[in-house]
Amino acid sequence: MLENYLDARLLVEQLINGALRLDPAARDKLAALNGRRISLDLGWRAQPWLIEIHDGELHFSDDHATLCDVRLSGNLSGFLQLFKKLADANAAPRGKLYIEGDLHAAQQFQRVMADLAPDFE
Repeated sequence: MLENYLDARLLVEQLINGALRLDPAARDKLAALNGRRISLDLGWRAQPWLIEIHDGELHFSDDHATLCDVRLSGNLSGFLQLFKKLADANAAPRGKLYIEGDLHAAQQFQRVMADLAPDFE
């Protein structure tokens, strides 16, 4: 229903990339994953989003996601847990996120997202 009112894909892409622009260290760490493709299925749509990593930014698209390095599926709460510091990992999980594919790339992606600390000044 949310997608009836706005382009959620574009909103999520702009929010994450805006935070990455304010955190050059995280952007540099993400650049190590350049060329990687991540499929993200949060159950909202018939097909998952495709995230491609280029130059330390995430580029979301609606392309069919059959050739991906990592597949993430679950719910929004599970996806948002990627952005929590590992120290918060002891808290009770509120959502589920299933990971398939290149687990090293998935762990590296999670570390970058969890350490994201934008400098808002």
